[in-house]
Amino acid sequence: MNRYMICLDGSTESERAFRWLESIALSDPTKDIEVYLLHVIDDKFINKIDGKEDNAKRKELGKKGVESYSIELTNNHIKNYPIIVETIHNIKDSILHQIQKNRIEMIVVGHQEKGRIKRLLDGHGSVSDFLLKNSNIPILIFR
Repeated sequence: MNRYMICLDGSTESERAFRWLESIALSDPTKDIEVYLLHVIDDKFINKIDGKEDNAKRKELGKKGVESYSIELTNNHIKNYPIIVETIHNIKDSILHQIQKNRIEMIVVGHQEKGRIKRLLDGHGSVSDFLLKNSNIPILIFR
């Protein structure tokens, strides 16, 4: 397996997932691993909850986070491809699209436990649950 995609959302779980993937890439003797750093910005959702300034800050934080991970991987001589997707469509479908487009062989995600009420309020179910049901590649989930 050479093409890994990690979904980054700024959570502790995605940070742990990144560290694991980085260690796998560093220990690969062939140095043939490619890491795709994915951050999806849900424009439809964040425009509902905050003002334009807060939305711009959230987008900028996401982009800076992916950029810092990319720099770290580059400094460690690990091939990486940062991907920032801004969408008003379904985040989960955007992730599946990137998996297919980039011929990803394994996806790594962090999973935050959400109660039923939280899922109803934010309009999002679990991305990891969705990927388990709808993706045909191996998935590693960090909790």
